[in-house]
Amino acid sequence: MILQHRRAELVRPNTWVVISALVLSASVPLSAHSSGGRTLAAPAERTAESVRTAVARWGVGKEIDVRTRANLHLRGTIDRIEADGFTIRDTRQLTRVVRIPYGDVRQITRTGLPLPAKIAILGGVAVGASFGIWLVKVVTCRCG
Repeated sequence: MILQHRRAELVRPNTWVVISALVLSASVPLSAHSSGGRTLAAPAERTAESVRTAVARWGVGKEIDVRTRANLHLRGTIDRIEADGFTIRDTRQLTRVVRIPYGDVRQITRTGLPLPAKIAILGGVAVGASFGIWLVKVVTCRCG
């Protein structure tokens, strides 16, 4: 009777370890992608209107990466959205504000983690915390 109880107790921790490892391994590839694939290339067929809708959809405060037709590379947060252009505040020099007309944009990319990656990271942290709590519980129960 004691042997059966002991065997059942040993099987249960191994099962939780396997489940935790599977969930963590499934969430890691999702969180590894940081670009999010949200790039708008602005060749001739892409008009200023598509850049305008993308900037309006992302909204003020979002971090973006802009390449202009004059080969100027800017990185910052959207500070103001206007009818004919937008302004960004440089993330390196917070005092630098640059106004960019929609027609001058060659490529615009939203930087930062996409929502699915953030969810995957939070899920991984939750599973790790649950596993840690479970491990402390198992260790303290066996010692006393």
